[in-house]
Amino acid sequence: METKRKPAVNLGNVELSPFSQGTKYACSESEIGSVLGLSQIGATYFVVPPGMSACPFHSHHVEDQMFIILSGQADYRSGADSYVVKAGDVLGAP
Repeated sequence: METKRKPAVNLGNVELSPFSQGTKYACSESEIGSVLGLSQIGATYFVVPPGMSACPFHSHHVEDQMFIILSGQADYRSGADSYVVKAGDVLGAP
């Protein structure tokens, strides 16, 4: 019998998987795209503790990324530039 999926998820109720590496990188994450049954779009929810980074600086060559800041404030690096971002900001990384 196929499990019926819900068409909506509340971020306060998703199961988060912790990640950490060294003293600079830590976050908890949930693949909410797959929770919603989406297969043509990736959507991951990250919770990053103050003073930490979710992952090292990197770039992608075959996909775009979009970030939506739900709370807090952070420094966002894009190429050689750095920007202060805050809740409500939407970032594009083509």
